[in-house]
Amino acid sequence: MKVVFICLFSICVILSAKNIEINDISEKIAKINSSVKKNQKLDYKVYDPFATAKPILKIKEIVKKPKIYRPITVEAILNNKAFIENKWYSVKDKIRGFKIISIKKDGIMIVKNNKKSLIKLRGVGNMIQIKELDK
Repeated sequence: MKVVFICLFSICVILSAKNIEINDISEKIAKINSSVKKNQKLDYKVYDPFATAKPILKIKEIVKKPKIYRPITVEAILNNKAFIENKWYSVKDKIRGFKIISIKKDGIMIVKNNKKSLIKLRGVGNMIQIKELDK
């Protein structure tokens, strides 16, 4: 019984407090409305939080990241195809703007803007060694 009475009492206190707050707010709004004349413009200072960031963003648009050129590496050559950057290429294929003009056992020949380059096979040498066992 005591618990029910305490709950009812606390609910009444909370509701009466909310009524006071709502009444206070409505009175303040009425005061503001009475002080402002009809068709009167209020001067509010508008603060743009991004205004300081705009010059920085423009600078970032102008500055371009430098292109990082990593060398083309030939990983393997098998049956007139070259394994470059996890993909198999054959003669007349293009890789990063370069055209492959020939594939040999020790590397590939590429051309771009009439400039030829030879890219050697990485780790050229005897990769597999075969030994005969004596019986």
